[in-house]
Formats: sequence, structure tokens, C-alpha cells
Amino acid sequence: MKGWPDRKADVVKVFRLQALYIELEAQRFEYVISESARAGAEWSSLSRIHERLHTNWGAGDESSLADRSQKYKRIVAEIADLLSSWDATAIDGPLRDVQQDAEFRSAEWILGERTRELDAQLARLASVL
Repeated sequence: MKGWPDRKADVVKVFRLQALYIELEAQRFEYVISESARAGAEWSSLSRIHERLHTNWGAGDESSLADRSQKYKRIVAEIADLLSSWDATAIDGPLRDVQQDAEFRSAEWILGERTRELDAQLARLASVL
């Protein structure tokens, strides 16, 4: 954490939160797949999948998955615990620095390209189902 040694704990917390959110989405995705009769329009893009896992995630989904999975309940609890003690502004400086880094910008561009490729693949798959 060059230049921001006093923010290391906050940055570590952000990385942990990100890992937990990825695990949460994976658990939700597996749940929705197990509950869906077949793939449809909600699976035609990463944006639509994200929408189903977040915007259209209901209380019934939440309680059903929590009843089925202790792992999911632990993830939700750890996220709540980390968020309760987190100062989001603590990483503003390190985040600004990272966003100026050429390697980061390159990786961000590559991720965007890969996302567009996956969206195209999902759209093709949805059109044949």
C-alpha cells in the first residue's frame, strides 16, 4: 500500500467484502438455477442475471436460500458485520491512485471486453433455447 500505509486495514476489508459479494452471488445463482424450469430471457445477458440476483431478489428467495444453506447465512452475516464497521471514505485516496495506474486501466478494459463477449454468448444461447 505504497503511500497509504494507514489505510491497509480498510483496503483489506474492501477486498474481503468483494470476495464475500462474489460468494453471495454464486450462492444466489446456484439457487435460482435450481429453482428455474428452464433458461429464459432473464439469462440473456450478464445485466439480466445481475438484475435477477439483486433487484428481483425477493424476501422469499432470501429466506428459502438461508433455510437451505448455512454457508449463505454465514456470508450474509459476515457482510453485515464488515459493513457495520466500515468507513467507505477511508479508501478514497487509495482508490483514486489505483484508478490512475496504467496496469489497472488495462485490466479494466480487458474485463469490459470479456464482459461484452460473454453477453454476446449469452444472447446467442438464449436465442436458441
